[in-house]
Amino acid sequence: MFVRVHRGQVDDRDDIRREWRCWERSLQDAPDGYVGSTAGIADDGTFVAMVRYESEAAARCIDAVSPGAERWRQACTRLRDHFVVDSTETDVWNRGGTDEAGFVQIRLGMSNDPARLRDLYVNQQPVRMGPYRPEVLGGLFAWYGDGGFALSAYFTSEDEARSGENLHEFESFFDDISAVMQDVRYVDLHEPWFSTARVLSPV
Repeated sequence: MFVRVHRGQVDDRDDIRREWRCWERSLQDAPDGYVGSTAGIADDGTFVAMVRYESEAAARCIDAVSPGAERWRQACTRLRDHFVVDSTETDVWNRGGTDEAGFVQIRLGMSNDPARLRDLYVNQQPVRMGPYRPEVLGGLFAWYGDGGFALSAYFTSEDEARSGENLHEFESFFDDISAVMQDVRYVDLHEPWFSTARVLSPV
């Protein structure tokens, strides 16, 4: 999987939401290769999006032929401190994400030990925490640069997610994660925007 991550500060929420919906429809009408996306705007005006494609080649092709690509690029110029990164190295953890999630948290940061962080989420989380926190649905890692990452975490609801954070049984697991995460920025999407590629019925 190939993931493109956007982040920026929004001045006009309605403008960006409208432009995102236009781009989303354009992606769904694009040639094969678009998988889906999760996006939204946090309370502090931070816009973030993780757009999933089957491959980097598919993303480049869609950019080249999609009629909405240029309009979305122009919309991005209205985001303050906008940055976009491409990730060819991804990991799905637990059950992955779902458009049925009621709350999504995106974490942007660095890791001094990506292999350890990957192991904690992909291999250890389902055993050490998963059975006891059913509200944690799963998520996706998108790695970039030298230890940079965007991590999506999908929950059934925000209330259940916050309640689970206070369970002392998992303090050691949280400590292990914190030891290999640095400069983490948390972006809470109370009303996440989901998109999934349309599946065409066979003729």
